[in-house]
Formats: sequence, C-alpha cells, structure tokens
Amino acid sequence: MTLTNKILLNMKKIVLLLSLFTSLISFSQKNFVKGYIVLNSNDTLRGQIDNKEWVKSPTSILFSSDIYKETEMNTERIIAFGIDETNENYVLKKFEIEKLKRDFNRTQFVSLTKYANRNKIIESENSFVRLLSKGNLNLFQFIDQDLEEHYLVESENKIIPLIYHEFLMDGQRQLFEEYKKQLEILLSESCIDKKNITVTKYKISSISNLITSHNNCYKKKQEVYNNKAEKGKLHLGILGGISKSYYVLKDKMKTITRENGGEAPIYGIYVNYIFPRNNGRTGFITELHNYEIKTKNYSDNFFTIKTLMQYKIKTEKPIIYFIGGFGFKVSKKNSEGMAEQGLVIGMGCGLKNISIETRSTINNLFNAYYAESYQTRYLDFILRLKIL
Repeated sequence: MTLTNKILLNMKKIVLLLSLFTSLISFSQKNFVKGYIVLNSNDTLRGQIDNKEWVKSPTSILFSSDIYKETEMNTERIIAFGIDETNENYVLKKFEIEKLKRDFNRTQFVSLTKYANRNKIIESENSFVRLLSKGNLNLFQFIDQDLEEHYLVESENKIIPLIYHEFLMDGQRQLFEEYKKQLEILLSESCIDKKNITVTKYKISSISNLITSHNNCYKKKQEVYNNKAEKGKLHLGILGGISKSYYVLKDKMKTITRENGGEAPIYGIYVNYIFPRNNGRTGFITELHNYEIKTKNYSDNFFTIKTLMQYKIKTEKPIIYFIGGFGFKVSKKNSEGMAEQGLVIGMGCGLKNISIETRSTINNLFNAYYAESYQTRYLDFILRLKIL
C-alpha cells in the first residue's frame, strides 16, 4: 500500500469516527422546546418537546408537561405534534411506498422492460410525517431509514405517494418522474398554470410551492398552510488571535526532529453559512487568514484558506461547538508552500456575536512527498466577531 493510500485510509477512519462521535452527542443531548401533542382522543396538550431535529421521520418523541414528565409518546399514543419555534407540524399517517434506492447504490436494469416488470419491494409505513402545505390538498414529507425523501399528497382522505425513481441502465443514470403525471391528474381542475408541473422538481421547495399555489386557488374557502424548507443564514465576520507553530522534520533514517516555530498573530475574515434544517446547529465556514512560522531551518509567511464544518453540541448560550475541516496554504515566499494542505480540528464556545476557539492544524498531511520529509503544525487560539 502506497503512502498516499495509507493517508487516505486513515483520513476516512478519522472522518468516520468524527461522524459517529457527533451523532452520539447529538442523539444523547436533550433540547426541549415549546410545542404541542394531539392525543388519540383528539385532545391537544401543550408542553415541551425534545427537538431532535429529525433527519429521519420519527415514530416517537419525548414530551414533558405538568401531566407528563419526559414521557415517550409514540404512534400508539398520539396522532400529531408540533414545534412552536420552527412552526413544524407532524401528523401520523399510514401508507405504503416502494423501496428503490436513489443514491450511489442505485439498482441496475438491463432495459426499460426489466424496470417496468421489476419485483416491487413495498413497505408499509406508520410514521409522523411533516406537513408542508394544507388546504384543498395536503402535502407531507416522509424521510425513510435510508434518508430517502418521499412526498405524499392527501386528497379526499386518501394518501397518494408521489413516485420518483432513479436507476441505472447501461451504466447511465435514468430518471422516472411518475410524480409529474400524478400531479397533472391531482391538479387537473386547479387555477395554476399547468406548465409549472413540468418544471417541478422532486424537492421540498419546488413541490411545496406548486401545492401551495394550488391551495391558494381555494383560499377563500379554506385556510392555506405552507411550511416549506426554511432558509439558511449567511454570516460575515472577522477573526483574530495567536498561533503557536512547530516544524517537524523527518530525515532519511526516519528520525523526527521537532523545532519551535514561535508565536505569531492571526488576523482574517470568514463567512459562515448556517444550514436551515438543524435550527442553526450545523454550519459551513470558509475563512481566509495569515500564518507565520520561523525556526532555524525554516521560515514562512503565508495566507491560508480553510473550509470547515461547525457542529453545535449546545445551542443555548454559551454555545459550545466542534469544528473540523481542511486548509490550503498559499505561501508569500516560495512555491513549496503551495503544496501544503492540512487537517483542522478543534472546538469553541460563544455568545451572540462573539466566539472563542482553540484548534490544531497539521499541514502536509495529504501530500505523499512532503509528508515523508516535513510537516508544519499549529495550535491556534482564535476570537471571532460576527459583523453581519
């Protein structure tokens, strides 16, 4: 196995471990927010719901009130629940869907005939589905255990799954957009422009907009409810701090020498995009700042561009979060610095507009040639200030 393959294998292990660790923290953390439940008796109770920011459609929730103290409410006890903060409403529905993966494990068919005559795997579901639009037609979103999205239309108390398949034929990706024909039938008497159906994508915002536009045709007769995808937030800010650097040398005998690179100030800018479906818990950060290192054998002054993922393990102030990603070094002095790519990992805490981070960066981790000869390592202490 080559050095490059070893490095890539180790990186895959690191990413997997970080993902598992983050998932465990997210799963174990409780995040009670105001909401309501509807019991089987149709009685509505208000209280606190543990908002798990469900990636998959839930079959149970944790509810707390004056009557119930952190009680699990499943499909046998309640028929609906809602979150006040995000205006999300979930309704219990029974329906059937066909399982046909749309991700990288798409099913291979040798011909369209084989696809049409396939053995269908039909699964019965009894789950809380997210209400996206309410009116003449009700639209729901269901996300299965494989994170596949499904959209359901309720018409005259009948649930109709909208069918969308992706499969492979002769190694090429094929799309089967049956949902457009279904929508043409469901919206045959609608006041909307029927051309909008042909351009509707199998995405939450596209289908929600179409059904809500249809429901608006009847808004004098019925109350129209629309809860499509929330919008993400974009923040711009500046950062500053201090960096402690080290220069690690490896000679031909694999002897490792570590030299102190000293301390140097850090200053730069960053952009942080907050994803909509996690209530601000997950963010994507791009930042540009300077670095300096000076030892008896090596000195450099450069800019670095970093692409980072931020995950908040505590959303109440003070916020606590993990941060990790990759950096690319752009040297001011020599072309060798251009080859330095590194791994970044750390954590931080913050209030509304200010946060403090400590993190470690190892450069030359992914370059087989330089990783055999030297690495530059940094321990950073950073203060972020959000401006916009």
